[in-house]
Amino acid sequence: MSISREIFTLLRQYAAAVPVFQLKLHDSLINQFTHDLLVQHLIANPHFESYPPTLSYRQSFWKWVIRRLESNPDIEIDSQVFAVLAERDSSRKISVSSLCTCQPPSPSYVTYYWRLNPECDANAPSIDFSQYIGATLLESRTLIESGTTGLRTWLSAFQLAHYLISHPEHVVNKRVLELGSGIGFLGIVVGSLQMLLEPDAEQKSFLHLTDVNSDVVSRCISNVKLPCNKTSPNTRIDFGSLDWSDALLPDYSSLRRHLQDDINPDVILGADLVFDPSLVPALISTLTLALESGARRRYALIALNVRKQETHALFRSTALDNGLSIEDIKTPTECNDFRDTVNWSVDHVDSVKLMKITRKTKQPNVQRQNV
Repeated sequence: MSISREIFTLLRQYAAAVPVFQLKLHDSLINQFTHDLLVQHLIANPHFESYPPTLSYRQSFWKWVIRRLESNPDIEIDSQVFAVLAERDSSRKISVSSLCTCQPPSPSYVTYYWRLNPECDANAPSIDFSQYIGATLLESRTLIESGTTGLRTWLSAFQLAHYLISHPEHVVNKRVLELGSGIGFLGIVVGSLQMLLEPDAEQKSFLHLTDVNSDVVSRCISNVKLPCNKTSPNTRIDFGSLDWSDALLPDYSSLRRHLQDDINPDVILGADLVFDPSLVPALISTLTLALESGARRRYALIALNVRKQETHALFRSTALDNGLSIEDIKTPTECNDFRDTVNWSVDHVDSVKLMKITRKTKQPNVQRQNV
């Protein structure tokens, strides 16, 4: 089904729970057809009946829509819209303590839409929605929840996902290890690529999703296995806890065997792993062990959001001290399928660095740097 680009963008932003102050609807689209299309795709849509954004977001969205549409007195607002506005949130318990304190926002289902073979069609007047694939997750709406940043999807993951969608040869028919998988967004994209681009009879890929926090790993499992995701029936995905600090132990042989023999990756992925400089030595030591070459040369694709230049410089210098080689990869963002559904300002885009990391071929007397 083809719809106008602006309506398509609005649908995707609703699915990703983009804040309403960022939404736009041109005056030329304030008509009954737009209203009916939004109701059809967002309220009457079976997907959003099963995996909706939070009620508070849906109500904010439809209040915004009504304010935009009320300038046209000929538009008749569907009763389903008023039903959403009248609905009460039964998921949030009201108590005396909750009336006295601010409760954090409830986690929300979000759906990020992407497509195989993304094209730069920014000037196309209409979009074929049927070409798009959804990655649906239950995601935190706060920066930190339960003491971890792993319960939401970060900008670097979208950048790395777009790169892999454009270059699926990095993950198709490959054994892939993801470090710091979080709630599973990148894993859903990679697992979907492996499912869609490999004939069943020839499937050679395997995907290992890891994180250190048990709650994050549990959320990742449930998201990857949501029936609406392409990864739901994929039996070649496993999940596990991986503590990078084990690579700093005097005896790291157990971790080495796990990485080399059990997981045995061709490619290591990671997005937004370096937000705390204290994590750098453990991360680099883990990468160094995972990249030890067996019968084939391994490499890592790492996307980092450079919040502090000092932390990024520490990551690069520690990698070089451990005998790793870094190749920067330029990734144009103009045609990124996720640009309409994340906070994709020029400053943020420039801060995301994508790197290919390998072990140097000649490494005489290379010692792991643990400080």
